[in-house]
Amino acid sequence: LVLAAIIGQFAIYSGELTDGLDGLMIGIFTIITCAMITLLLIQRQFEFLPFLAILLGVQIVDLYFNIPPARFWNGGPGAMPLAFSIFFIGLVTDNLPAYFLMTSITWVIMGSSAVQMFSMKFFKRRVFKIAPIHHHFQAVGWPQYKVVMRFWLFTLFLSILGIYAGLL
Repeated sequence: LVLAAIIGQFAIYSGELTDGLDGLMIGIFTIITCAMITLLLIQRQFEFLPFLAILLGVQIVDLYFNIPPARFWNGGPGAMPLAFSIFFIGLVTDNLPAYFLMTSITWVIMGSSAVQMFSMKFFKRRVFKIAPIHHHFQAVGWPQYKVVMRFWLFTLFLSILGIYAGLL
C-alpha cells in the first residue's frame, strides 16, 4: 500500500511536468485514455468504462481549445487528476505493466528533470539545455509542434505495446 502511494505520487507529478507545451499533455493523455479503454474492453472489465468515456469526452474538448495557440492552460489542476485517474485505474484493474508502458513518456519527462537536478546539484553541470526534456528539444531548435507531435507518436506506439502487454 505504501509503495502504491509513493508510485501514485510520482505518477501525478509526472503528469504535471508533462504540461508545458500547447497540446502536449492533453494529447498524450487522450491517447493513453483511448488505449486504456481499448485494453479494458478487450479484457471485458467494464467497471471503469463510463468514467473513462466521460474523461475522454472532456479531453477531446480540452484538446480542441489547447491546440496552438492554446486558449487556456491546464497546469497542475488539469494534469494531476488525469494522471491520478489513469494510475488508479491501472492499479485497481491489475494493469500496472500496461499502465507503465502507456505512460512511459511522462516518466521520461519526470526522469529528465530529476537527472538535471541531480547533475546540477552534484556536478554543477547541465545534462539538458533546459529540463524537462520537451523544453530541451525546443532549446535545440525544434519547433513546438514538432516536439508535441513526436511525443504523441511515441505515446501512441508505447500505448499499443501497453495494450499487448495487458493481454499477456
